[in-house]
Amino acid sequence: MTLEVVDMSRGLRSALFIHLRLLTVEELQGFRSLLEKYPPDSGSSGVPRRRRKRALYLEVAAQMIRDYSEERAVQLAVELLHQVDRDDLSKQLMQVSQRGLEQKQQENKARADHRKVHQENILKKVRELEGKASCNQPGAKHTKRYTDLEIVQPTHNYVMDHEMISCARRHQEITSARAAHSNLEVAKLFEPDTPRGGPRILVLQGVAGIGKTTTALRILQDWASGELFQDRFDYAFYVGCRGVTPGQHTIGDLLVRSYLEVFKPENDPSVDFKKLIFIIDDLDELPQEECDSKTLVGNKSLNLLKKRLVSNSYILITTRPTASEKLRTFAWPQRLVEMLGFSEDDRKEYFKTFFGNETIGVEVFNYAERTEILYTLCFIPVVCWIVCRAAQEQMESGGHLTNACGTSAGVYVLFLSSMLKPQSRASGQDINLRGLCALAKEGTFQKKVLFDAEDLRRHGFVSSDSLAFLLRSGLLVETTACHMYSFIHLSVQEFLSALFYLQICSQGNITHEQAMSPQADLINLLEAYLKQKEGHLGLTVRFLFGLVNRRVLDQMERGLHWKMSSDVKPVLLRWVMDEIGSGLGVDSPDLIDLFYCLHETQDEEFVKSALEHFTHVDVGGFGRQMNTMDFRMLLSYSKNFGRVQKLHISYYPLNVEELRALMPQLQTCSSLRLCACSITPPLCADLNLVLCTNGSLAKLYLDDNELGESGVYQLWEGMKHPDCKLQTLHLDTCSLTGAACADLSSVVSASPSLTELSLTDNPLGDSGVRELCEGLKHPGCSVKKLDLDTCSLTGAACADLSSVVSASPSLTELSLTDNPLGDSGVRELCEGLKHPGCSVKKLELDMNCLTDDCIPDLCAALSQSREMQRLYLCWNSFTDLSVRPLKQLLKSCGNLKDVRLSGNQFSPEGQEELRVLTKEKIEQNWY
Repeated sequence: MTLEVVDMSRGLRSALFIHLRLLTVEELQGFRSLLEKYPPDSGSSGVPRRRRKRALYLEVAAQMIRDYSEERAVQLAVELLHQVDRDDLSKQLMQVSQRGLEQKQQENKARADHRKVHQENILKKVRELEGKASCNQPGAKHTKRYTDLEIVQPTHNYVMDHEMISCARRHQEITSARAAHSNLEVAKLFEPDTPRGGPRILVLQGVAGIGKTTTALRILQDWASGELFQDRFDYAFYVGCRGVTPGQHTIGDLLVRSYLEVFKPENDPSVDFKKLIFIIDDLDELPQEECDSKTLVGNKSLNLLKKRLVSNSYILITTRPTASEKLRTFAWPQRLVEMLGFSEDDRKEYFKTFFGNETIGVEVFNYAERTEILYTLCFIPVVCWIVCRAAQEQMESGGHLTNACGTSAGVYVLFLSSMLKPQSRASGQDINLRGLCALAKEGTFQKKVLFDAEDLRRHGFVSSDSLAFLLRSGLLVETTACHMYSFIHLSVQEFLSALFYLQICSQGNITHEQAMSPQADLINLLEAYLKQKEGHLGLTVRFLFGLVNRRVLDQMERGLHWKMSSDVKPVLLRWVMDEIGSGLGVDSPDLIDLFYCLHETQDEEFVKSALEHFTHVDVGGFGRQMNTMDFRMLLSYSKNFGRVQKLHISYYPLNVEELRALMPQLQTCSSLRLCACSITPPLCADLNLVLCTNGSLAKLYLDDNELGESGVYQLWEGMKHPDCKLQTLHLDTCSLTGAACADLSSVVSASPSLTELSLTDNPLGDSGVRELCEGLKHPGCSVKKLDLDTCSLTGAACADLSSVVSASPSLTELSLTDNPLGDSGVRELCEGLKHPGCSVKKLELDMNCLTDDCIPDLCAALSQSREMQRLYLCWNSFTDLSVRPLKQLLKSCGNLKDVRLSGNQFSPEGQEELRVLTKEKIEQNWY
């Protein structure tokens, strides 16, 4: 039998099969029997013995490769061929395997050499990019190699706030809540967190200047240096999105281009796509259209390569939080990691490192810490650098830190002075600050941070000298080889945007047009601020308020010899007064944001004028929860309020001291809402005092608080006071049980002013409602609206409720939604509804487990009612059998104007019958 020549390009697997195929059937059977003595390596799939006996040549070879490593399978075959007396095949396979191993070693060495060259190129590229990303920050060495990371849940929701401000809030929440909780290590970014494995697409999210690019480059550097992800990834690629020419490259195209810089041809069979990682940096800088999944035209192989890269490779994306739409190109990230930035210890270390003097560094750090609003933004490394430069400028000019303006605007003025004065003196040039501010304003409104040469020319930077001046000053940096430019940090761009509205002019060179107040532009900004959906104008407006401070104006004129318009301040004051007078809308920045703006002015007279007619406080709603600093801001400015009529605070955990600090407002308000504010029995004692002493309090909302039995007892005592005139009481989701109802019953019977009572989502039970009904039937009870939704009531409670309905002429609205009353319970209730003394105008019986059986009784009762106007029967089990009696009810009950039946089991024909009748009778579609 002649041995076939083995093509080693097909590997040892092919050699094993070819040699096994030269065995006779009897020899293969003996080979299989001997193979049974060698158990598979741990982790292999293995094959049952009965299957191995049936296995033919190819199957035996394939199974050996699966059960053992490739080299081990060949060694074992050499030994077993010898045992079945086929020394010729054994020696031949040994020689072939040796040649194969040598060839494989050569291929491995070539791949290793190729990988090493790639790693060296990556290190070179990292050094080049780090040089460009240094941001001109002397002495700005970070305290540790990686900033803190935290895995967060991907979400499509957002808080309408500036990204730096909202992330500062989140940073505070996380760092205060985590205590000893350890940070996520970079080495574990792709570790599995579910049995299905780890993420393939990972997003590293952080605000501008927090170090996303720095972290991305360090990951690349550590991989190329052999310190990170060595077993996980064979090759790493860097894909920068800054400066990509619009209309030329999709993300997939950029991946292909990076890949082809390393591998040629594109169909290299040695590449394992699952061991590649692409780091896509600054995704938020890529135009939205470049994120769409269009294909490369005219090259099928490149299209196929792009699909394989996007579908199989690992992808790490860095982006600002504002790029959520672009993330959907990747079907939303499989893991979202947030960069937390500097901890307090990191900040202190940074300040000491910057000044190279521990004493000065600690002094400046303590100063920054006292400027609390600005200090919260110092979790961003670049903001730390800005604060240090500002402090350095103040000290070098002979001033003291305590004399510097303690606001964000004041610090940024000092920073601007430190950046521009040396360059101005060295070049002898006048600074085109007007053009620079106009450029910044344009970018802020258009949510753009990259500018090309044409943008600069449009704003007066025509000559190369003027551009060179900006680059030397450090305010503007060149970000890519495509001649794109950006401000040194987003906050600097927004500060210069605010300066635009003050019409900064070079002293001694003011034209008539320049001297005119830019009120139209300013009003446009303020209106856009109220309508914004993403909070991108928040910091600009905050800076604007800070720039009307007299000390800031003096600093600008003294430090840079620039004069500002004085017309802005009255415009801002009038705007604040108008907005407070008309009330901030649901989609507007909330009241706390306005307080931060007022704080920036550091002008007591301005603040007093703005707030003296203030009568409504509504904070903590619309998706934004207050933090401790927000509450302190509220307290700080509450002394300037007029007589507060409405005090609404939600989702803030009040303590006793904080509640007592609000006592001046609690003693005057007519509407008090403290929902989800952690109101506990000790705080209820203070609310008891409010009920006893504030005769103006008409509405009290305490939903979502764990009041406890002792807490509500304090409230009951306050409501019994003769000076208490409370009309509305909401205690939804307060964990009240039936035990609280006996005292509540005595309260409602003795409180003639109480007209609205809501106890939704409390497990009162049938026995509790029986106690409550005794008070509701009392002649002294005046409750008009009663909500008992989700109170664990059954049909057994309906007899007591029926007696209230028939005996209480004041009760006009009753809601029993989400209680399993059943048909029998509603029949009991109908006895009270048809009583001549029943005054109920609105009845809600949604989700009450009702069927067609109760409809005749309900319709009969309501047809006798002269009062019923609104009937809600949604999400029950009514069918077409109820259509006829409902049609009869609609025809006979003249006052019934609002019937709701959605979520039931009517057929399309039944729905149409009811819909037509509804349109004819009351011109309203209630489906």
